[in-house]
Amino acid sequence: KKIDGLPYQRFSKRVNSKWTEVNKARAERLIRLGLMTEAGLEAYKEAKEYIEDIDIINALKEAGVYKTFMTFPELYRKAKISTISGYKEKQPLEYEKKLAHLIEKTRVSKMYGEWNDYGRLD
Repeated sequence: KKIDGLPYQRFSKRVNSKWTEVNKARAERLIRLGLMTEAGLEAYKEAKEYIEDIDIINALKEAGVYKTFMTFPELYRKAKISTISGYKEKQPLEYEKKLAHLIEKTRVSKMYGEWNDYGRLD
């Protein structure tokens, strides 16, 4: 979205959903740049710490792609693991599908998706 022709990111309180790893990185970037408002800082306090999903790590190891996965940028790894992990309990079939997709893309050393905010979060 834009205000006065300049793009902006709006952060607000989350009711029943968690912050994505990409949005956490966006907020941290804005804080570093001194562009985060007080309201945004308050909302950011609610962001939960990243927790690595050992089941996904083990699946990557079993598929023989873990070493390749670990060569990808940290934000990419966190974003993929966190997103896929979110499907595990409520949508197990989607979880399996997304995990298989990650494994196949990693097998050919390919990153996918909008994980770096168009290069601003590399």
